[in-house]
Amino acid sequence: MAIRAKNGVGVQRSEGRYRDVALFAIEQPEVGAEGVAAVGRTCFVRRGPQGIVGASLHGGNRLSADGQVVLASQLAGDLVASFGPTAIDVISQQYDSHWIEVFSPQPPAKVIVDGKPQPAVYDAARRLVRIEGYCPRRVQIMLP
Repeated sequence: MAIRAKNGVGVQRSEGRYRDVALFAIEQPEVGAEGVAAVGRTCFVRRGPQGIVGASLHGGNRLSADGQVVLASQLAGDLVASFGPTAIDVISQQYDSHWIEVFSPQPPAKVIVDGKPQPAVYDAARRLVRIEGYCPRRVQIMLP
């Protein structure tokens, strides 16, 4: 189904247990519809029976779904994440950001950034893991 939103267009598609929403900003890099909002050029959210299973943000710094921040960064860039029951995997292409934030339903057991364990801060109220460091490329958030 086509989506027409203020400052954007997109598509919503359901198949089996999954519901996808893809949005594209037309003018300013900000778009929102169907419970998905982004400060960015394009975004995608895949929801399954247990919640979000995949998300991406291109040319932006914030993606949320149903009011929950899913991906955020200090400055605009690209983020792609898959959310599984035991791990969250993130690929990041940031150019000058010094932090990213990723939704996690619970505090992480371990965080690995670019192949090395790294401390991270979990904000329980916001349900976000904050990873600090210059332009992380690959982040693995291991859940208990």
